Amino acid sequence: MLDDISNDFNIKDLPNLINIELVDKCMRQLKLNKASGHDNLSAEHLIYAHPLLCVHKCALYHAIVASSYVPDEFGRGRIILLLKDKIGDINSLDNFKGITHPCCF
Repeated sequence: MLDDISNDFNIKDLPNLINIELVDKCMRQLKLNKASGHDNLSAEHLIYAHPLLCVHKCALYHAIVASSYVPDEFGRGRIILLLKDKIGDINSLDNFKGITHPCCF
C-alpha cells in the first residue's frame, strides 16, 4: 500500500508524506468481507464512510507522529492458530499459521 514511500526517508518528512490522498488510497485497498475488530468496525465501514473520515484519520496520524505516541489499542490483538493441513502432523508448529484478530483485553 505504501509503495510510494521509500525506506530511506527522514522521520521529519512524515507529516509531508501522510496526506488525505494517501489515507484514502490505503482505506480503499482494504479487503472486504473480513471480520470486524473489537469495535465492530469492518473495512466496509471505512470504505463507504463519508470522505471527511479521511481528513480525521489524517489528522490522527499527524498527531501520532507529532507526539511520538501510539495508542495501546493500535497494537493489541489475539493470535489465533489455524491448522494448515489436517492430514499433516498436528503436533508440529510448522503445520499452523497464526492470524491476529484485533481485540481489547
